[in-house]
Amino acid sequence: MDSIQFDDELIGCSVFAQELLPNENKSNQLGINLGAVRSRIGELVEPYNVERLIIQITDIEEMLHAGSELF
Repeated sequence: MDSIQFDDELIGCSVFAQELLPNENKSNQLGINLGAVRSRIGELVEPYNVERLIIQITDIEEMLHAGSELF
């Protein structure tokens, strides 16, 4: 989805690449360090009001590739 297509009514938050976590048991799955996201955005917006997390495809691909090399 292109960023111009996002619904402006919803509060969204980008997830940075360093906040993505490889799954040790399943190399094709990622997790999100929600604590890190919450800490980063906490001064700007109430984290519990965020309705959408936005992750760039390139960050996902990079992390999945790195995770498959690690495990």
